[in-house]
Amino acid sequence: MCEHCVDYIFPQHLNAACDKMEESSKPCTNCNHEKKRYVITLKELKDQVDQLVQTHKFYLAVLNQFKEIIKKQILETVKNLLKQIKKVKTQQQKVEAQYMKSVAIALKASNTTISTIKKAKIKIKKTKLNIKRTKLEIEKKKVIIEKAKLKIKTIRLTVQQEILRVINSYIEEQKTAIENLTNITNNVNNKAICIVFRMYETMKFIKKFTDHLENSNEKFNNSNNSIPASSAAVLSFLSFFSELPTSVDPLTMSSLRNFNIFDENMIKHKASKPLKTPTSKHHMALGSGPPKTPTPIHKFNDMVDEKMAEDENDEKNMIQTIQKELMIPPLIHHYIEIYSSATVSPIDMVEQP
Repeated sequence: MCEHCVDYIFPQHLNAACDKMEESSKPCTNCNHEKKRYVITLKELKDQVDQLVQTHKFYLAVLNQFKEIIKKQILETVKNLLKQIKKVKTQQQKVEAQYMKSVAIALKASNTTISTIKKAKIKIKKTKLNIKRTKLEIEKKKVIIEKAKLKIKTIRLTVQQEILRVINSYIEEQKTAIENLTNITNNVNNKAICIVFRMYETMKFIKKFTDHLENSNEKFNNSNNSIPASSAAVLSFLSFFSELPTSVDPLTMSSLRNFNIFDENMIKHKASKPLKTPTSKHHMALGSGPPKTPTPIHKFNDMVDEKMAEDENDEKNMIQTIQKELMIPPLIHHYIEIYSSATVSPIDMVEQP
């Protein structure tokens, strides 16, 4: 045989066997390209053999169970058969007795003398024929019983095959559903963690940014600097970025061109606010005295409440302008409000059950 026929096994029937001649360069007819498509490697053959062995073991176990179940039924049928055989034997004996009587009458009538040896031979032949008849009847009944067993086995195997097929399909569907759910949950968890961390960074940045803007505005109002408002805000904003310990996330600030927008918004916000009356310290710094116009007398509690209300309105307007310019999504805005009202960080909120 050639190497192709030895190393590979063809699952389909080959019309021609290996016709490789010794010491010839002509290849075997099995080595053509059309039949190489149906080649099975040794590894695939081994896998198929393992599967067949497993199915064979399964069917053997099923057979043992089936034998135990049907053993009682077989015993009952055998008992019934024995009873029927006994009845048949008794009937045959009666028939034989009647036959012998009729033969004796015929012999007497014909006045023939038959020897005792011939009579014994005839009886032996009759008994042999009767035994053969009973054996044939028993074999017929056995064949009928085996056919019934085979029918029961086929029905049982078909039912088990359908059950296994349904179970396998259900298991595969459950596996695919579980894999899809796990992938979805992992993606959602990863995205949620990223969003929470980014929100936390943006909130920290916005808080620092607002504090820095308030400090820069106070410094600018209290100083006699000749630099314009826009350039001073830009310089203070750049100094704020240089003082930050970490780099700014691109989601929190898209580009540096937002500086001028914040500057214009702050100028508009200041223009919309009413001018505050200068204090005595401010007049002393400028070298002028206090105003001569009489100022109304207010209670201390009313002044504190007005100051707190003004600060709250300023903070709200500032947050709205920052949201518009930074294009913060509504979900992050919701978390910002929660963070501004609570003292717990968003990371602690996520870690809580």
